[in-house]
Amino acid sequence: MSKKLLIAVLTIGFLFTLSGAAFSSDAPKTDLEPVMHINTDAARYNDLTEVPRHVPSFQKPVEGLQELAQPTSVLPPPYYCEFIDYSGGAAAYFWTIPDPYGDDYMNMRFTPAEGYCCTLTTAYIAVYPDAFVGTPDMDVVVWDDDGFGYPLNELGRVNVPFASLPTGMGYAAVDMTALNLVFCDGAEFHVGVTTTDQVNNVLAILSDDGSNGQLRSSENWAGFWGLMLDDWGIDVNFLMGVDLCCADMPYSDCYVQDYNCGPAYYWPQPDAYGDDYFNMRMSVEGPETLVAIDIAVYTGYAEFSPADLDVFAWGSVAGFPDLSDVVFNTTVPFGALVFFPAVNIIPVPGDVVMRSDFHVGWSTDDVTPGGNLACLSDDGSCGTLRSSEWWGVWGTMLGDWGVDVNFLISAHMCKDEFSVCYTEAYYCGLAYFWRLPDEYGDIGDYQKISSSGIGCRLEKVRIAMYDTGDPLTYTYNSEFQVWAADA
Repeated sequence: MSKKLLIAVLTIGFLFTLSGAAFSSDAPKTDLEPVMHINTDAARYNDLTEVPRHVPSFQKPVEGLQELAQPTSVLPPPYYCEFIDYSGGAAAYFWTIPDPYGDDYMNMRFTPAEGYCCTLTTAYIAVYPDAFVGTPDMDVVVWDDDGFGYPLNELGRVNVPFASLPTGMGYAAVDMTALNLVFCDGAEFHVGVTTTDQVNNVLAILSDDGSNGQLRSSENWAGFWGLMLDDWGIDVNFLMGVDLCCADMPYSDCYVQDYNCGPAYYWPQPDAYGDDYFNMRMSVEGPETLVAIDIAVYTGYAEFSPADLDVFAWGSVAGFPDLSDVVFNTTVPFGALVFFPAVNIIPVPGDVVMRSDFHVGWSTDDVTPGGNLACLSDDGSCGTLRSSEWWGVWGTMLGDWGVDVNFLISAHMCKDEFSVCYTEAYYCGLAYFWRLPDEYGDIGDYQKISSSGIGCRLEKVRIAMYDTGDPLTYTYNSEFQVWAADA
């Protein structure tokens, strides 16, 4: 029996160790030490008189409320600062570090707002000097969260000397800006405390009475993290707060547009046919920024000769590059090139925003006459008519070579915050036309447009004009304007 019991206990203990949160005792700890705020035994307690609450004899009618014609949501501010303290500053118990159980690193878990990147600027720790022993310094420590509500990695700490701590019960404000800690999109973190000399000194901090707990407080007991509720049987909030300054998160939705399914053929340039500008057609549905271009360069063939690489991005016309619409061009010197299996990543500086199909390709003929480089392609088994070349005329690789290859050329794209687009229109066919001005003196026609959500950007306005056959029509300028609606 003893051996089996021992094995079972060790196994459970091992599982708890892996989980990161364990219990060192089956029974919650006792000896809570309350801070006295109310003494109902005082001689005059029952003689207290409350300030009366004024209640009017007349209540205004609900019909007087002024309702919006169209209820809507107001966009949140792009930048704000806030103070978070889940305890509300309501002190009820004090806690010592160390205590008879060896508890340490008592802490609170904080949750910033989603959709923002928040910088931790200040931490506030309420201390109780009446229970100090010696002259304790205080370390304020910040951890990230392990996903289960416990501290994981220490992100930094700030030491507060004893001389800088309050001399009476109150908050110590601790500047945390030197740690440069930023938490984005609701990433949780923990703020806790310890004292540096636990042999000669004792630090004391404060908590509420546990009536408003959210499983945010924890401590390190015998080397394991545990919730205060589990360790003590009460879900207190420590009187710990933070100042966070938050800004809108930079929009980020980036990806690599790539169509090849593995190298199979190499394509030298120049070749016997005078082919040039091997390229791939890329597609976007809304505004997307071209960030970088990848091109695999191959040199393992007999005709190879050192050459620079001219890299292009063009607009598209009829499914081929529009050589008159060069949206990006740079030359990569031969000495800066890397060769397959490495891939050349060419940054595209500036704000190159694509709104429709475009092409990415390359050349050596333009920059290094006599040089010869090759790019790579797949075997054509996953082609979608995106590859083409120039040999006096544009041709698809399928049409010119009989194989619909995809070159090992890719585009790094970042979608615009407004890349999901739609068209809002209300007409249902043609019926009437309207002149401006007309016989009634009308000088403008207007259409109210309602967006399907908040935070939308107006990209284009389309207006259909009608030719009545009158030679005076459209002999003067027309004016188009956009106004905010009056709700």
